[in-house]
Amino acid sequence: MVFMNIGIDMDGVLFDTESEFRALAFLFNTCKFNGKIIDPETIRNQYRFDWSQEQFEEFMGKTLIPIHSTAPVMPFAKKVIQLLKENGHKIYSITARGSRYKEEINVTERRLKEENITFDKILYVKTSEKLQACQELNIDIMIDDLYETIDLLSDNNIDCLYYRDVVLKFIDKPNVREVRNWGEVYTELVKRNILPLVDIDEFIEYLK
Repeated sequence: MVFMNIGIDMDGVLFDTESEFRALAFLFNTCKFNGKIIDPETIRNQYRFDWSQEQFEEFMGKTLIPIHSTAPVMPFAKKVIQLLKENGHKIYSITARGSRYKEEINVTERRLKEENITFDKILYVKTSEKLQACQELNIDIMIDDLYETIDLLSDNNIDCLYYRDVVLKFIDKPNVREVRNWGEVYTELVKRNILPLVDIDEFIEYLK
């Protein structure tokens, strides 16, 4: 088995924040802003509606911390991360959290402690800095959900698992594999001899 440096994004990969942001954005738009839908096929709320910058900032100011405080962990993410650590791999989180409000970092640290999720290191960077962070940590595989990030990393010879949101574009490149849940993440890691096959009862037991 080959030992790897694995990078994991948080929002939309570890935590199911994007579905909550999307639902709340529609609620805000309906209940308060009454804006037109400009682009339903985007993950970015500032481009989905014809909101002003002031409206977008109000939305983020009222929702960002509550969502980070409550969004659930993706099903089986903790189990797969646990298996990666048990098998000797280094696990890093590279996230854009904290780039808007510093309070995001405190909330994140608390949530990780509550969920008993640990990383060898967490890098809080801007989205535009993720490539540099991956290069500094010698990341072998990055799991991320943002099209622009995956596109850039793959162009710089970093293997990627593209945790693609339904509204995001496809990427057809040799070093990009699309996944939609942590069952598929595990499957890809087994195929690459990064994780061993385990008894299905280990996953079933994790539900209890």
